[in-house]
Amino acid sequence: MKYSSDIPYFYHVQTEFEQFWATRQLTNQRVLFIFGLGFDPRCVPAFRLAAKTLKRVKKLDTLCLRFKNPEDKNLQENTDGTHECLKEIEEISNSLNAAHHGHSHLEVNLFSQKDVYDGHQKLVSDFSDEYGTSLGEYTDIVVDISAFPRSLMYALLTRLQERLKPTQNLFAVLSEVAVHVEIEEQGYSDPHYIISARSESSLEPMIWIPILGGSNERLHKIYEFLNPKEVFPIVPFPTPDPRTGDKIVLRSRKLFDEWGVPFNNIMYACGDAPFDIYRKIHDIVERYRSFMSTDKMVVSALSGRSLSLGVLVAAWLHNLPVCQIQPITYKLKAPSRNELKQAAASASVTLYWLSGEIYQ
Repeated sequence: MKYSSDIPYFYHVQTEFEQFWATRQLTNQRVLFIFGLGFDPRCVPAFRLAAKTLKRVKKLDTLCLRFKNPEDKNLQENTDGTHECLKEIEEISNSLNAAHHGHSHLEVNLFSQKDVYDGHQKLVSDFSDEYGTSLGEYTDIVVDISAFPRSLMYALLTRLQERLKPTQNLFAVLSEVAVHVEIEEQGYSDPHYIISARSESSLEPMIWIPILGGSNERLHKIYEFLNPKEVFPIVPFPTPDPRTGDKIVLRSRKLFDEWGVPFNNIMYACGDAPFDIYRKIHDIVERYRSFMSTDKMVVSALSGRSLSLGVLVAAWLHNLPVCQIQPITYKLKAPSRNELKQAAASASVTLYWLSGEIYQ
């Protein structure tokens, strides 16, 4: 596969996942597989597939990140779901060859003792303490983002991207199911920077590029925090539901009117192609970079995790600050947990190659 400078990354759907690893000399590979454990059954399929596919690697270490959130108003139900997923994870882990497999857990508190959200900072600190001196031992690091809050996903992937050697491969994997999943969010942390501007003088952004898809409350809170001069919303379209983009625009129109966002500032990008999100952000950056530092352009991902990867890659390549907001409570509304568990058994697992040898 030849790398083109016009394409920021590659991705492989599940039918190619095993073929991808089959083309590599697995007996020489040392892989670290990291995944977030939560109440959502979609945190299991990628680990199951990796356990099957990576049996022949020289070394396979797996790290389970367990996110602790005492502020969760749906704590008991979500904890019960997490324990269900953990049971499956342990069964998969126990099936692996102990001589070539090491499995560990890392518990991450999302809130400080003063009930202030600092989960992304805590994750990076604790992970660095555990793996800071051993990251260089791995040829490939794979992060399953299926059950990751976006702030934590961005923080961990960014730290890995900063610390890995150019020849070490960094992948993200995402499990997606054939049914529509509705998860209700209740309450939010204060907005915060995951990737900060390089200079203090850039803390008042001129341009904000939010990728839409989540609640308007999140959108409004980040806008009030940033107080940008101009907003360039990006709406996912087309999507499996052809009306999704229209619904998002109609839902957000009142805010756009209040903020004075002209209609021609609203951009559209394919709802299941992160590269298209990257390309739209790239176009905006190139339009303004001749007279404005990229420190004054901020991106936020309020969309699904797949599109969020396109935002992150754009932030890495253009040195863009990233501002996010963290939901405090999650509640699975639809489908039922059993239906989602059944759908997860045949999930489509997509692998995204974010950095490493293919870019050299």
